Amino acid sequence: MASASASLAFDFVIDPAFDGLTNMARDVALLEAAEQGRLGCRVYSWDGPWVSLGRFQRPSDALVDPEATNYVVRPTGGKAVLHGHDMTVGLAVPLSLPGAIGNRKAGKTE
Repeated sequence: MASASASLAFDFVIDPAFDGLTNMARDVALLEAAEQGRLGCRVYSWDGPWVSLGRFQRPSDALVDPEATNYVVRPTGGKAVLHGHDMTVGLAVPLSLPGAIGNRKAGKTE
């Protein structure tokens, strides 16, 4: 059985604690790199309590007091997540990668 191997660029970063705005900006950069074909992973923490809201959540609906809460909106969906006590992992996979969720046909052989 013959197998083909492909070279894949991969970035792995362990970041220090940042505020929510910086963390989300770095996650967006990870996503943009994946859109250009680069696989990326980052492990990070938060500089204090932060709530990350899903892309389609409204702060006025999801938070008791948005003006008194450190919050940021993620580039992805989902519900609110409380951070500041955790380690977070961001992973971005190019959709062109064989077997990627958005490209199931690429992993099949004819």
